[in-house]
Amino acid sequence: DTFTGMSCAAPVLAGMAALVNDFFIDKTGRPLTHAAMCRFFLDHAQDIEAEGKDVLTGWGIPRLPDPGEIDVKKYQPEEEKTMKILLIAGHGAGDPGAVATVDGVKYKEADETRKLVALLAAELGKYEVDVQTYDTARNAFADYKAGTLALPAADYVLEVHFNAIAADPGDGKTKGAECYVTTTEKGTAVEEAICKAIAALGFRNRGVKRTNFAVISRAKAAGASAALLETCFLDDTDDMRLYKKSPEKVAQAVTGAIAAGFGLKK
Repeated sequence: DTFTGMSCAAPVLAGMAALVNDFFIDKTGRPLTHAAMCRFFLDHAQDIEAEGKDVLTGWGIPRLPDPGEIDVKKYQPEEEKTMKILLIAGHGAGDPGAVATVDGVKYKEADETRKLVALLAAELGKYEVDVQTYDTARNAFADYKAGTLALPAADYVLEVHFNAIAADPGDGKTKGAECYVTTTEKGTAVEEAICKAIAALGFRNRGVKRTNFAVISRAKAAGASAALLETCFLDDTDDMRLYKKSPEKVAQAVTGAIAAGFGLKK
């Protein structure tokens, strides 16, 4: 009598798969993934009947190759890439940026951007991501003008600023958070999420706009997705009261939007 069909083939293939996994565990310390095991069998099938895959015989007869002929690296998963995020604090190095006095307290944009960047770095550090901060003793825009701007390799660059109304400081009407991207940026989902997350704390959502600011344009030209965040208005009493109440919540909101947008894991 003959014994054929899937009931016959299944235990044979299972035994072969076990031998293959023993081989890879010995060589790499881990078994093959499901996809890699399927690829291994397809690579070592002996074609029969019609050339190539056919209805009657599929890919052919599975064969186990000589162990010395196996290309181990071919069946190993690619190393997961750790996303790199670069944070840049706007102004500094002698440039205070916007300056405003709210409730008797004098605020300098350069100081506030550095405080917020430090909070963002701490929050992002809770995720599986490589977080870098542009030297806070320097001014990225000044470096750009001097021709010395050197941005480390990154997948996403966020330049942090605070807004102000030079013509009419503290008019009490112009306020809120907004993001800028370059005109060549394809998607703005992350930036829209950032603005929405900050707005959920009580700020006005001024949305995402496109302007080729120098630093983010340089970052974009280098291959990174880049944005400039105007956190809120430094010279608006309502904005600064709300921001100073809990800058940590603003950092958490921005980080949460970035993490969700790029699928970061804690």
